[in-house]
Amino acid sequence: MKIILPQLSFNEKLDEFDFWITPSLGDITNSSRYKEVQSLICTLIDIIGEATNQFEKFEGFTPGKIGQSIVNHVNVISPEERVSKISALATFLFLVTGKSDNNCKCQFPLFLRDVSRVSAFPKVNSIKGNKTLAETEIPREIKSDRMAKLVSDLNGFPQKQLEILTQYISFIVDSYQYLRSFWSIGRTYFEMKKVGFEKDFLQPLIVFQVRGSVSASGGHEPEDSLRDRMIEWGLIPNIDFNNSDIIITDAASKAVVPDTMTATETEITVEVPIEEDDSPLEIVEKVEEVIKNKTRAYDFVLPFNVEGWNQKVFIQCQFYAGDSGSVSHKNVDQIRTSREFVKTKRADPIFLEYIDGAGYFSSLWGDLKKILAMQDTNDFFQVRTAVIKLRSKLQELGFLTPLEVVHAWALKNGSLAEIVEYLLADGYAENEIQRVLKRPSFTVNEDQLEVNSEIIDLSRKYLLLDFIAVKGQAFSESSKITGALLVPAFGKYFGIRMEDITGNIISEAGKFKEEWIQSGQLLKDIQFLTDNGWVVQR
Repeated sequence: MKIILPQLSFNEKLDEFDFWITPSLGDITNSSRYKEVQSLICTLIDIIGEATNQFEKFEGFTPGKIGQSIVNHVNVISPEERVSKISALATFLFLVTGKSDNNCKCQFPLFLRDVSRVSAFPKVNSIKGNKTLAETEIPREIKSDRMAKLVSDLNGFPQKQLEILTQYISFIVDSYQYLRSFWSIGRTYFEMKKVGFEKDFLQPLIVFQVRGSVSASGGHEPEDSLRDRMIEWGLIPNIDFNNSDIIITDAASKAVVPDTMTATETEITVEVPIEEDDSPLEIVEKVEEVIKNKTRAYDFVLPFNVEGWNQKVFIQCQFYAGDSGSVSHKNVDQIRTSREFVKTKRADPIFLEYIDGAGYFSSLWGDLKKILAMQDTNDFFQVRTAVIKLRSKLQELGFLTPLEVVHAWALKNGSLAEIVEYLLADGYAENEIQRVLKRPSFTVNEDQLEVNSEIIDLSRKYLLLDFIAVKGQAFSESSKITGALLVPAFGKYFGIRMEDITGNIISEAGKFKEEWIQSGQLLKDIQFLTDNGWVVQR
């Protein structure tokens, strides 16, 4: 169903942003990283607890004792599980001490050389399944994942395995205070386990440990959400839309960007000033800084790799739940430079901003206004409004999604000729309609179109959303809105009253008409839309 959006004023756009804002994308404790670390830490403490009678006595609790309990456990499980458990130990050591892998990876080699006084680093060679123990030069950097892999590989050499693991534990837990902290957490964990509060006890410790990684990866959550939406519309990853960022370089930098502009083919060349006394780490930091300042990633380019289509829609995602030190106000300038470069590569590109979060409601409010005020900002959409606004842009472009075909199928009762006629009237080209009809979701049976039953239920919910958008009206005052469903993109208060749904929507619903009337499905579909935040019920 064609959704034609009005041209809102600048202030109306700001009102829309405020009304449909998603302040945050969930608590840290709900993140997959938190749950993963929580599970690993609990398992690890249980493993050590088995060897120490649940941390009964501090006397005799040493790095060697910790290492021995881990070695005894991991050498009878699969290699993948071994690596996971040893990685969990490293995570717990960092949690106990407040240290980080970034620092320890640089300092541990010096500890081996200067404190443990070892001259070589163990290495396992494997030829035709036969493992042999060898030695190599101590690396200049030893990350925790490398240690986990090494200790796992040393399972056939238990003495060397225990030795290097104990050295690693001794390096991180390098004081009596840290060792007491380790033991205290373990002991309290088992005391709390008696009343079922062991996970609650660990919660603040794990939150502190994973906050950085969750914040770093949290930026991908709105992108993942949008990918989920596009899959619901029947779009195919890496064909209709890209599954990884598209890197666009600053026009002022040296760059090689193939015409296809795919993420895997894009090559970036930058000039970096290097001094003779620069260390390898300093050189890496300089390169990273130059690349960061010279490039800007587009999170989505649509259509991505579809035959007969050029890439037209360029989308940058910016979600900030707050204003941390990592939020750069250079975003505005980077947007300008990256867009200017795209204009040299693509004719008439459409720039959309996928922008949301409480950070843009408060401290980044000025940045939001600057971004929306740019002359080449075609429009913006948010986490909750993409289902109408981005789909409308694709419709305007003439890029047909399978979802629109399902809607035409329902409205025209499956008649192939009427479906094609309906889509042509909505502005889609004949060859575009035929392209989508070839998708696996559809089967042409003489003069009828058949639709895969798995996609019908969700498509019906989307059709209700579209009906509300197309049949809706503006409400002048929020205080007078009662018994209504509101949708975004048409002004601050726009939607349809519940009593109007029967006359204005159900009667035109085609294949879904009887289902909405007789089964109570209409109320369930309304609840689905409100639960997902795509409509607001007043």
